[in-house]
Amino acid sequence: MHLRGTKSLAQSCQEFQEDISVLRHSRREALLRRSRPVTFEQEFTPPSSYAQFYKTSTECLLHPTSLLQQQQIIRNLRLSIDNEGYTPLSEIFASGILPTLLQTFSMTHDRTVANEVAWFFINFCEKGGEGTETVLYKLGALAIFSQASKSVTGDAELLVTILWALANMIYFNDDYIKETVSAGVLISIQTGLKQCPYDADLLYVLSAFLRRVDLYDARLVEPFKENIILALTATDEKVVKRALLCCHYLTRYKNTIQYTIKSSLLIRCFQLATSSNKTIRESALIVLKDLSASEEDVVFQMFADNNVFLYLVQLYVESDEKMKKVLAFTFSNLVNTNTLFVERFLETNMIECSIATIFQNENEKTDMSKKSKSDEEILIFLFNCVIAMNAVFMNYVVKSPLFLGIWKFVVWDSMDCKIAALNAASKLLEYFHVSANDIETQNSLVDQFIEIGFDKKCEDLIGDDDVTVEQYANDIVLKYFSFRGEL
Repeated sequence: MHLRGTKSLAQSCQEFQEDISVLRHSRREALLRRSRPVTFEQEFTPPSSYAQFYKTSTECLLHPTSLLQQQQIIRNLRLSIDNEGYTPLSEIFASGILPTLLQTFSMTHDRTVANEVAWFFINFCEKGGEGTETVLYKLGALAIFSQASKSVTGDAELLVTILWALANMIYFNDDYIKETVSAGVLISIQTGLKQCPYDADLLYVLSAFLRRVDLYDARLVEPFKENIILALTATDEKVVKRALLCCHYLTRYKNTIQYTIKSSLLIRCFQLATSSNKTIRESALIVLKDLSASEEDVVFQMFADNNVFLYLVQLYVESDEKMKKVLAFTFSNLVNTNTLFVERFLETNMIECSIATIFQNENEKTDMSKKSKSDEEILIFLFNCVIAMNAVFMNYVVKSPLFLGIWKFVVWDSMDCKIAALNAASKLLEYFHVSANDIETQNSLVDQFIEIGFDKKCEDLIGDDDVTVEQYANDIVLKYFSFRGEL
């Protein structure tokens, strides 16, 4: 059984390293660190020379003439990086303004100054790109903000701003995440959530740390279950969406999925998957995708409920490409969990719908080499139905005029899809050779595979760098294609 979803530490680290370049260019997306939007305030006029602007600002902060001047300077510094046009990162790094701001933050007793400095670092980290975290770490920013988060009392807004800045500082670095957790930042987050249980920005901060919960003791995040459960009852879309993001991170890892399964989070996520709000519904479906990787009986029963099952199938039929991918991933795990799901998918015409989607999408493509991620997941779902070796489904496959044609559309660049396709072909041929003892049907299947060129593809994969791929390809060629006339 190959369930996809929950990840070991090694898998997570490998995927994170592979995705880092993509993440760097997609910082605006919901799963990535966020900048704080500018509210209505005085307009900032970009200076003719940013280098001179930062030099003068540094000197004034080192020797401020008044608190009001200090506040205005820091506000202008923050506005200088909020500018939608040019972001003067090189000038900032060269000016020495960063250590000066950290010094000001450490020494000030004025909440406006502290809030403005923290806000500056929130957006500086978001816009700073690769290397920002390292520079700030060497300047001691993590230690300074970690300590500040523990010393704030009675000012929820300032605490949220400080924690938000800290979350952006550690977002892309595992070592920094572990260090700030060790420094007790989770306690500060919990303090904030007690004061502001429905604060969307604070839930974003929590999600930033839950995102790599596999890096530290999972027991540290168990108390946040109640915070997330409460946030999921909010009427604000943004709050619920952030809470579901926290659920997603709790549920995707083996060391924390139990916190979702063994609490009311499980039922609530299924409820929200039926929300009339499209954004909330899609966020909840992502959590259900993660849950489908669990082999817990309570999760199986939730998916097996007839109303839930039929709802998800109908939703799949009506969904756009993005959600089809999520639901197909979920269905793949379900058929791996229990083969009875295969028959239920047959009864709902889900299989025919999936096959039709693959053929329709391929016919509409002008560049046949570009296959969508939804196509890939649908193919894996169909292949996993075969791999389940359910007798009813196997008989359906041989009677279907189109099913074997899906092997023409295998996404060979995807390791998951490639292995699923080879495994499914092997299981299909093996079933009629061994289990059903139907050599005539097996030979007919072999001929159909040859007709679509699958035998040649298998021959090409002999010698593949991946041992599993090579083994499957070699076995299929030797057992079924080389001597098919003798079978």
